[in-house]
Amino acid sequence: MICAEVSWPSVPSKIFISVVYASNDVDEREGLWRELSSLAISLDLNSKPWLILGDFNQIRDPLEHSKPVTLNMDKRCRDFNQCLYDIDV
Repeated sequence: MICAEVSWPSVPSKIFISVVYASNDVDEREGLWRELSSLAISLDLNSKPWLILGDFNQIRDPLEHSKPVTLNMDKRCRDFNQCLYDIDV
């Protein structure tokens, strides 16, 4: 993950931008979820403009998969959704 705080002359507040390219490895992605949560807390990002973009290598819902095997959310989906909930995005 690469993070930057950016300011534009026409925008009164700074914008925090995070660019993500998550691993295909589940354990490494869980580390990214912890890193995003820690970043959100340490920089108080729930009260600032924050743009997160990139490839998370994780779907939020089984229906996002091209061939959903099941409609039940597995632990990986739940962990990703919990991270997004925790960081308030």
